[in-house]
Amino acid sequence: MKKKATKTGKPVSVKRKKKVKPVIEPVIAISEPPKKTNLFIKLFKFLFAVISFPFKAAAKLGKKTKMVLLALIGAAVFMAMAGFSWITQPLAAFYAFILLPFEYVRVARFDLALPPYFTVNFLIFILCAAWFLKQLPADEKRTAEKQAGFKIGITIPLVLVGYGILVWLFLNNKHYMAQNILFFALLIISGLYFAALDLKNEPVSDANAFPDAKEFGRLLIFAAVMLVVYMFDWKSWRYSFIGDEYAFYEYAKGMIKGSTLPKMLYEDGVYGYHPVWSSVYQSLFMHINPFFGWKLSTALIPAVSIIPLYLWTRMVFNKSTAAVASVAFAFALPILAFAHLSHNNIHSIMPLVAGILFLELAIRRNSHFWTFVAAAVIGMGCYSFYSGRLVPVLGVIYWFFHPLRRQYSWNRIIPGILLFLGTIIFIVINPKFVDHLTMQSFVTGSEISNPADRPLFLIMNYFHAFFAFIYRELMSHYVPGRTADLVSAFGIFAGLTWAVVAFFRDWRARFLLVGYAVLVFFIGAIVQYSYPPNTRLIFLSPMLAILAAVGITRLAAAVSKGKNGAKIYKGILITVMAGIIASSAYKFYIYMPKVFPYTAEAVAVRYILEDGKKKSIVLVSKEFHMLNLLSELYGFRARFERMDPEVFEAVLNRDELKGKAVILSASTAAMKPGIDNLVKDGKILYNEMHRQILFVYDFSDEQYYAAFREYWNTGSTQYAVERGPVKTPVVRGKLYSPSFARHEPRRKTAAKIAAADGKKSNIFSAFAQVSVQSGDQQVSPGFEYKPIDNFSGICKNTDYKAPIPLREAKVTKIKCEAEFDTPSDIAVSLDGNRMFIADGMAYKVYILEKQADIYKLKKTISMATKKGVFGDVDDRPQDLKEHAYMELDQQAGMLYVMDVNKDTIRQFDFDGNEKKTIVFNSFVHGARSIALSKDNSTFAVSSPGKNLLVFFGSNGQPMGYYATSTGGSCGQMSQPCYVTFDSKGNRYVLDTINRRVQVFSPDMKYIRSFEIGTASTIHGPQIEIFENTPEPFMAISIQSTKNILFITLDGKKARTVEMRGDNMSFVNPSSMDVDVNGNIYVLDPRTKEIAKVELPAEPMK
Repeated sequence: MKKKATKTGKPVSVKRKKKVKPVIEPVIAISEPPKKTNLFIKLFKFLFAVISFPFKAAAKLGKKTKMVLLALIGAAVFMAMAGFSWITQPLAAFYAFILLPFEYVRVARFDLALPPYFTVNFLIFILCAAWFLKQLPADEKRTAEKQAGFKIGITIPLVLVGYGILVWLFLNNKHYMAQNILFFALLIISGLYFAALDLKNEPVSDANAFPDAKEFGRLLIFAAVMLVVYMFDWKSWRYSFIGDEYAFYEYAKGMIKGSTLPKMLYEDGVYGYHPVWSSVYQSLFMHINPFFGWKLSTALIPAVSIIPLYLWTRMVFNKSTAAVASVAFAFALPILAFAHLSHNNIHSIMPLVAGILFLELAIRRNSHFWTFVAAAVIGMGCYSFYSGRLVPVLGVIYWFFHPLRRQYSWNRIIPGILLFLGTIIFIVINPKFVDHLTMQSFVTGSEISNPADRPLFLIMNYFHAFFAFIYRELMSHYVPGRTADLVSAFGIFAGLTWAVVAFFRDWRARFLLVGYAVLVFFIGAIVQYSYPPNTRLIFLSPMLAILAAVGITRLAAAVSKGKNGAKIYKGILITVMAGIIASSAYKFYIYMPKVFPYTAEAVAVRYILEDGKKKSIVLVSKEFHMLNLLSELYGFRARFERMDPEVFEAVLNRDELKGKAVILSASTAAMKPGIDNLVKDGKILYNEMHRQILFVYDFSDEQYYAAFREYWNTGSTQYAVERGPVKTPVVRGKLYSPSFARHEPRRKTAAKIAAADGKKSNIFSAFAQVSVQSGDQQVSPGFEYKPIDNFSGICKNTDYKAPIPLREAKVTKIKCEAEFDTPSDIAVSLDGNRMFIADGMAYKVYILEKQADIYKLKKTISMATKKGVFGDVDDRPQDLKEHAYMELDQQAGMLYVMDVNKDTIRQFDFDGNEKKTIVFNSFVHGARSIALSKDNSTFAVSSPGKNLLVFFGSNGQPMGYYATSTGGSCGQMSQPCYVTFDSKGNRYVLDTINRRVQVFSPDMKYIRSFEIGTASTIHGPQIEIFENTPEPFMAISIQSTKNILFITLDGKKARTVEMRGDNMSFVNPSSMDVDVNGNIYVLDPRTKEIAKVELPAEPMK
């Protein structure tokens, strides 16, 4: 075996080593031409240096300087998100200068109603808040708890027997009081049983779950103080009238009187679909003083809800967070508003906060009893407002994210689920359960007529509801805009940021973020409205208060450092809570009354209680019937009287009104043109749209009284009212979203053009700018505007005998192979073989051709002018979804379509080929009908909202207009919705609000009028004139009676045809057209049905 070779000899010393110098060879430098730097690279390096400079500078800053800088940036973008123009506009200009995207967030063709660059500001705020939250220490994990068993005793069979009896009584719809007693008796027995199980099995104890007596006493005092805050002004005029709340008052009061049955487990309460339990609860407080008790029942809900909210937040977070959450919730603007407004919307708040508290106790203690309480409270919450039915959904989310859910025994969970199902089964077995549920959503109750737009509004409503706490334009139900004060809104942003940052490491963050996102979807996104209403957004108040508290306490902890950190932390929280109280109190008690658009009834109550405090009040009107009830509730019944206008004149002439204050409604004042000129300064009352609705005349001055009486009887007086300086009216808030925001620039441009031409400013002045096809036209003066003093007195309608049913008429339903969205107008060719249907919501016109007994779709005309990849794109201005109207020129074979959305009238041939646009003018906006004269020379358009009739030729050239002030005198109009012609050129005007048809000569001289009854401007009635009969007559579609009314043109006879037939369900007959044989084709826009009415040879005989 070979040995390994080994080195021999001593190692060489380091010192003995010779240093060897390296040989450096000479390098010959070869000169090269300098490289050319690309200009683009230089520019990129420059921009990179500019952009990176702030970050390099920030890296060198100290921690405190960073904190201050980030706090200022966060505050600036927060104010910008809140819509403060002084910061929003400069920031938006800066973002635009550096070419940042996302100025507005678009959903298809709609913009979200948020300030510019909201998305950018939101991201910056999150980054700033995230830096602060990183400074916080991680939360400690909680320990698990023990389990206990569940045994079935003899109580269960007894409860099941009692429950079976209760279900039998419910299904047989009898013994309602016995049902209520048995229901609560079963709950009490079950509660005692589950409590006994806990005592036997000793659930996990938690000494720190509840506060001590001193802390709990302070909590009760705070809740009591808030009850006083909610109730101290319970009789203020500010909260006197929204409109529909008194239906709840009358229903609950009926239970006390015995006229309404206390059917607690049923859903046929107020308006036929609200749960009756809400009214049963209200009636419990109304036995002594009904009005006070009714108000108290509402104010008690948020005041008591403070307690479970505080307890849950204290258990899951800490005392500081619980204190801030309680203050933020108690002073949340929706809570302050609905605590003063006795709707049942606020009733769902209590089961939300109490249910989550009891569920937390059930899970952490693994308790039978608290499981029972949670199931009972959540189940009973389903009998409150419909929002309460989301609490079970939130409960499942809470259980799913809870860290102790695996220790929460199924022998506790299953009985709780069964108890919950047993509680709500009476709702589920209601035959109308699904209908009542879906009618509160876009599924069946959507007010968005075009189904294609509903998904877009769902997305927009989600974002609007999600950020309603920081920005909201609309005002309703005493909530002045955004749903949170600025301090709370800042905390909510911080809380949401914490929830995102801590999502994967903290179960509470997961619950708050997911729970809020889910609630927003059901509360704000799928509602039946085109906007998330405050009646639903109030349900988010507890969750928002908790998020605000979490965000504020964590930011306070991040900035509270050093030896005095605890004092700084406490001082910040006290300051924040004081800021929440001050900000909310100012917003609700000072700002809101100045800008809120109050209803007419509330304005009347304000005058009676304040300005007319010691006066006897006489209201002369056929409207405002609710003021009789309000006079009783607000204590002025003894000095208040409402009388009809017919009685007023006789009482006036008997001198029974001396010394009293008389209030005339606008419609009553219009009966005596010029009487409003006698109103003294400050005595005109306006409604929420700032329209004059009430005129006050104080007859304590005998000379003033004599002048009023003289003018009322003679139409003139020498008395002159002294006038002070003109005051600018207060601009009230927005009740609804702006409808014509995208349409306004074009209208303003037209007005500027007219002003530049030096023409008189009126609605017809823009006629100078007609269409390209018709060329420049000179405005024809036409008919002058009718001043109010040119009208005669009270107009007497032509009397005819009671209408006789025309039983010989034949009504048949027309079969169509086409699906409509919301059809608004119908036109038929003379032979009846071709039918045109205008569908404004679908933005289309359908051409149908008769084949055998069915009208089949031949062509669809799209009103959209913009083309896209997948076809025509609906290019209407945002929020404009008006109806479309048509007229046929039978002789020329032309179809004229009036596009109210774009202010145009377009010409098509009978095959649907577009020829030209004959009119492009603002008078089309708001129009409700278009008609062609018998000689095919003149078109007439009616605009109800403007009290305007416009006439123009077949090529679009203007011929004149007729407009009046609102009133009921001869020749005056009140929302005319239709105008047509006879063979002599006389104009027949459907004067909707005055419930009549007025007849004018070709030069618009008043001739006569016919009473027609109640009518509507939306899908309103139309007129057809029949002259080729022995007794000429007109046909009018009447919605209220669901029939066609026939009146001879001399006014002596009347007939009716009821819109009934096989497989027909007409509810709103409106648009009509006639063929050459005199057959009437009637359209119902609601049921989307079309009927043919065949008349006998002499229908008026």
